[in-house]
Amino acid sequence: MSIFSTRVGLQSIVIALLLIFNSILLIRDYQNTKVTTNLKKEITNLSSKLHDAAIKARVFESNAIFGSTFVPHFSITDLQGEKTELPHFGNQNMLMLFFKVSDCRVCLESMGVFKATVSSVPIVGVALEGSVSEVKRIKQEFKYEFPVFLSLDSSFQMNKSPNSVLIDRNRNILSISKIDPGSEPVEELINQINEITERR
Repeated sequence: MSIFSTRVGLQSIVIALLLIFNSILLIRDYQNTKVTTNLKKEITNLSSKLHDAAIKARVFESNAIFGSTFVPHFSITDLQGEKTELPHFGNQNMLMLFFKVSDCRVCLESMGVFKATVSSVPIVGVALEGSVSEVKRIKQEFKYEFPVFLSLDSSFQMNKSPNSVLIDRNRNILSISKIDPGSEPVEELINQINEITERR
């Protein structure tokens, strides 16, 4: 066998090996693409299921507290003791902070983290019990920057409070979260409210 033919044979073997190697890489890439595609589908399905579960949980909690999936009308007074209506903010969402004067001090203090707005969403505080003077004292003591009102006739079943309730212009409930030392940090709650608001 000549040196020339030996070299041609070696080149053929090298080329064949390169072709096999490239084929292996292509097959692996294809399999990885399939795995990635399947993984993306699974993640999408899981996200969809979590979203549906969150909606069901919100509906359940809304019905348990308010008897519906929206905040029904209720009478209020301002901190001068005058009967009034909740502010109307046009097409904007509104964040309502429901609390009781008997709530723990740390809980009431946590509400002070909320400013007058969250991501341009106006905030309103609603005391579900207590006198005007008690509610006024709490607002001053914890330096609430948002307006606070006193509910006169609400029958909301809010066993644990304070609660933040994000509603749209039609009073449909978009989010309900407890505000207390055992729940998620208020800063995280504010971030969640920001995300919900940006999606709508």
